[in-house]
Amino acid sequence: MSFFEDSPKGFIEHLEDLRGVIVRSIGVLVVTMTISAVYAVEILNILKQPLAKAGKDPESILTVLQVTDPVNIHLQISFVGGIIFALPFIFYFIGSYLLPALEEKERRFILPIFAAGVCLFLTGVLFCYFALLPNTIRVFIEYNDWFGFKTNWTISYYLDFVVNMLLAFGICFELPLVVLFLNFIGVLSSQMLSDGRRHAAIIILIFGAVITPTPDALTLLMLVVPMYVLYEACIWLTWFKERGAALVRT
Repeated sequence: MSFFEDSPKGFIEHLEDLRGVIVRSIGVLVVTMTISAVYAVEILNILKQPLAKAGKDPESILTVLQVTDPVNIHLQISFVGGIIFALPFIFYFIGSYLLPALEEKERRFILPIFAAGVCLFLTGVLFCYFALLPNTIRVFIEYNDWFGFKTNWTISYYLDFVVNMLLAFGICFELPLVVLFLNFIGVLSSQMLSDGRRHAAIIILIFGAVITPTPDALTLLMLVVPMYVLYEACIWLTWFKERGAALVRT
């Protein structure tokens, strides 16, 4: 059954609702980007902390090279921060738009799925921020020291590196949610996941090598190991779900 068949609203009304979702999403983006712009210095100081935990004074390492770099950095922080802070609201707007098309039993899963997605994303970001980034940055500083190079990075490059790492881990930690969704719609079973362990390990390794913004093995392992642990957790989660469904049917 399609979205339009399941809802009493007409096609034009659905377009109006969709326009409302887009307008509200843009409005939230404007607000969160403005807030990020106002607190850009505070956000930048937070993003500098992994470098400080690596044992170096950010002020002695980070520098700017171009006249317009401060403006570009301000815009970068405002844009990225605005998008990250706006995502939960945008997902809520989209969920509210799609809710009438879902069956009653499906609607009960919306809030838990939304909450789980946010928690998993934040877990990945926090794991990267507190555990991985300081160690990774320390490795590259030690490489510079070993070669006899003075460590000086542009703030723009440093921000790109940190933000890409945080987003990569936040997205990767959504793996259990994706697997459970595929299990819910009947694409994957716990047996398929269990039988595919070896292939999953290879795929995770390749995927981690592609999205990791650094070539060192330490960063790769810090991403790959948690992802494989999450994969194993998915096997048990889907098994318990299938077992519970089987008990309900009997």
